[in-house]
Amino acid sequence: MAEPKKKFERILLMTDADRAHLADWEQAADAHMARIMVSKETALQDLVDAGICDPDGQLSERYRGVA
Repeated sequence: MAEPKKKFERILLMTDADRAHLADWEQAADAHMARIMVSKETALQDLVDAGICDPDGQLSERYRGVA
């Protein structure tokens, strides 16, 4: 039985500019995720305050039949 051809791995050489760009991108991504999580937590708290769901995110008995 013949062995499959080996695929050559691509070797990535990073320059200082590449590292700086990647660091900027990671920082922007982290900031974006932090904003999303705050928005998600705020939205969930608003739903809990309105009595639509519990803190675990489950719909309250009143709204289960509607969904």
